Amino acid sequence: MVMVAPSRGTIPTSSYSQSILSTPLDTLGPKNSNNNNTYTRVSRKYIHTPELIPVSYNYVSNRVPELWKKYNPIVVIHVGVSQSSKCIEIEQKAHSTGYDKHDTYKELPNESDILERAFQTDIDVKTICSNIKKCINNIGCQISMSDNAGRYLCEYIYYQSLNIDKSRVIFIHVPDISHYPSAQTAKALYIILCTLLKHLND
Repeated sequence: MVMVAPSRGTIPTSSYSQSILSTPLDTLGPKNSNNNNTYTRVSRKYIHTPELIPVSYNYVSNRVPELWKKYNPIVVIHVGVSQSSKCIEIEQKAHSTGYDKHDTYKELPNESDILERAFQTDIDVKTICSNIKKCINNIGCQISMSDNAGRYLCEYIYYQSLNIDKSRVIFIHVPDISHYPSAQTAKALYIILCTLLKHLND
């Protein structure tokens, strides 16, 4: 998890008294670790406290609420790499159940007493994508909306945050470096972050 505190002159919006939480998920492995590092580098101008989230259902379910409570962020941005994605995708919803893929500790979440439901972010993803499509295309990337975050740790962490506050969270899936070099991904993430902050400030 990364707590991001935008400094004046860095983000083209008014200053904020609260923090931004951003969570790079450690889902890449050695082969594609560059894109996780890319997100950290592009955010370093305004990173306050970095924390890479391990691929663990138990850790996510316990740690995410703690971080929300600790920082009371204006927005939470979850970031993960999808091997199947060919463009940058902003996820719109996540489910409470259906997680049948083991995490790195060979564990599954206990869903025995979990009500089956889906939550969607209240952030206007369609408008954000429409507003930045040209800018993203100009740097050689494409962006789209998605309703399928994969029913793994990416969707699981997204659901944990949506369950806390649907009005202040999004999940961004980026493709691995075989599709976009690190520099392109970094630029795209920065554009999304700036646009999101402006959108929330309007």
